[in-house]
Amino acid sequence: MDRFVDVAPGVRLWAEDIAPTGPEPREPLLLVMGAASSALVWPDALVAQLAEHHRVIRYDHRDTGRSTAAFDEQPYGITDLAADAVAVLDAFDVPRAHVVGMSMGGLLVQLMLLDHPDRIATATLFCTGALPAADGSGPELPAPDEALLRLWGELDDPRDAEGELDWRVEHWRLLNGTGTAFDAAEFRAMEERVVAHSGRYDPVVAHARMDTDGITRGAELAASPCRRS
Repeated sequence: MDRFVDVAPGVRLWAEDIAPTGPEPREPLLLVMGAASSALVWPDALVAQLAEHHRVIRYDHRDTGRSTAAFDEQPYGITDLAADAVAVLDAFDVPRAHVVGMSMGGLLVQLMLLDHPDRIATATLFCTGALPAADGSGPELPAPDEALLRLWGELDDPRDAEGELDWRVEHWRLLNGTGTAFDAAEFRAMEERVVAHSGRYDPVVAHARMDTDGITRGAELAASPCRRS
C-alpha cells in the first residue's frame, strides 16, 4: 500500500507500507535512503527478503521520487529530513520500529536516536559516518576520490534523459569502488525505474544545497545509552 504523508505545509512525501509475506504479525522496519535518492533505490530483492520477516516501510525524501520538490520555495535542512522519518512512522501508526539508514540516511537515523530514542527498536547504519563532534574530534577520514569530486561538480549541469542516466550510472560506479564487481546494466535499470516512478529525470540538487546545521552532535551520540548496530 502506498500513500502520501504530509510533513509540513505544502510538503508531502510518497511512502509505501509493504505487508509481511509471513503468516504472523511482524515488527515494522523503516528504510531511510541516502541523499538525492528515491525509495526505489532500495533493491527490490532486498525489500522482498526483508518483508519475509518485517512490515517494511520506505519513502521518498523531499525532492526525490514522487515527494514534493520545492526546495527553492521552501528550503529545509537535514534536521527536517530526520523529522520527516518520524512523521512517516506517525502516519502509519508505528510507535516503534527497526530503522535502517544508508549514507545520509545513516546520519538521519543517528539524529533520530538522539531525539526520538523511544521510536527505535534497533538502528542499523551502513555506508555512512558518525555525527561530527563540535570540537572536531574523531578519526581523520580520507577525502573522496578526485574523480568523484569532479563528477559532483557536474551535478546540476544540463543533460537530456540519456545523459542523466549515464551520469547516474557513472556516479554509482565511482561510489562502488574497485573492491567489488560493478554491473552497469543493473544500476541503469534501477535508475530507469526511479525515473519512471518520479515522472522526471532532472538531477536532485536540493540535498547538496540544504542546511546542515544541527548535526554536530557526536559527543551526545557517544554518550547515548541507545542500543546501536
